[in-house]
Amino acid sequence: MAACSGDMLQVQQCMTQLREIDGNIAAEHYYAHSVPTPVLKGVLQYCNTVVAARKNINEMREAEYLRYIHWRSVVIVELLERGVF
Repeated sequence: MAACSGDMLQVQQCMTQLREIDGNIAAEHYYAHSVPTPVLKGVLQYCNTVVAARKNINEMREAEYLRYIHWRSVVIVELLERGVF
């Protein structure tokens, strides 16, 4: 799934917002509800890439790794609620 630069910018902005509200599960789900589906799919792809790369990168802190797994869960729940999967 190739994304144009505009899509990547939106994914980066979404990741930034998730970092800012990290730890507030209700706010994360509320925010995800406002994000367009194509952007959520991009965030999911990004999180999947980071989680898969973790196996090869020992420098990633455990907390950061768990954060990406959590954000991936938030996105998957939202996509399920939208009937995407």
